Amino acid sequence: MATAQEVLVDPAWLPHQYDAAQDRVLFLHIPKDMREQLTFLADYKPATAAEAVWVAGADVRGTAIEAPPVHYVFHTAFCRSTLMVKALDQLTGISGLSEPMIVNNLQANAGNASARAMLPELMRLLGRSSEGDRCTVVKPSNFANGIIPALLDAEGQSRAVLLYGTLRDFLDSVARKGLQGRIWGRRQLRHNQQIIPLELGMDERAMYELTDMQAAALAWLLHIRQFATLLEKFPSRLRALEANEFNAKKEASLQGMANFFGIPATTESIRAVVDGPLFGSHAKLGGDYQATIADQRAAANSKVTEEEIEQIGQWIEVIMSQLRLTLPLSHPLLSSEA
Repeated sequence: MATAQEVLVDPAWLPHQYDAAQDRVLFLHIPKDMREQLTFLADYKPATAAEAVWVAGADVRGTAIEAPPVHYVFHTAFCRSTLMVKALDQLTGISGLSEPMIVNNLQANAGNASARAMLPELMRLLGRSSEGDRCTVVKPSNFANGIIPALLDAEGQSRAVLLYGTLRDFLDSVARKGLQGRIWGRRQLRHNQQIIPLELGMDERAMYELTDMQAAALAWLLHIRQFATLLEKFPSRLRALEANEFNAKKEASLQGMANFFGIPATTESIRAVVDGPLFGSHAKLGGDYQATIADQRAAANSKVTEEEIEQIGQWIEVIMSQLRLTLPLSHPLLSSEA
């Protein structure tokens, strides 16, 4: 089994989980070729016990780590963020990491001083996984959006693109996922209320009486409010991109991100990614993207759901007007200089 020192100097070992009770970090041995096969790093299961090693938090905090810059894609969910980071990973000079578990753990331990103290080192440990590349782009789960400011504060060079979808597309995705999508929407709202300060003027009874789709819509709204606030706080380090714009302007979006992250990328290399098989397949489920979405829509198609989404859209518009919150968000990627 590898020693703590061996783990801390080998880029194939990625921080995976923080144990607050014993102040230690679990590292998993995930070679780069294996990472490229995974949809989410959080789902990786080591084949043997030797591929998982616990390292004391003091050792992590005390190590000096040299690594390329770590940049981020933060998102509102259901907006092709997984596709985006996979596309970036195919560009020369960029290593993309999708949903490493350690970022979720740091969110869960946001109030833990020991965890906060090692955040810069943990992000550099993720960054050094891009050995030979000029930067790493990490796409955390949207359940980790509460620590966006802490992640940016941990490294002054870090930049991020905030990818967001429209409310209509978000609710369509929730509906297509059936019962699990509706459960997810309620969980997301409860979580977002804890990490994004916003007084909605609704007591416990009012929250309980929300439909599943109303709850999901409020979860989306809290993300949008958070992104708008962050863009004003970090105007030089954040850019916003709407998912449909990304889909319609794939080459321009990837070029804009490469420029913003300081990575030279030729038109030819970007076109090769866009014209390759990646954009035609479903980033999470595999198979033809358009066919998969069409099948999901057919299964979820309901006049009642359509009417509900339409009414909820009008309701959210009223709330956004009261909050003076407008779309598109400020500081757009495609009309800004990096």
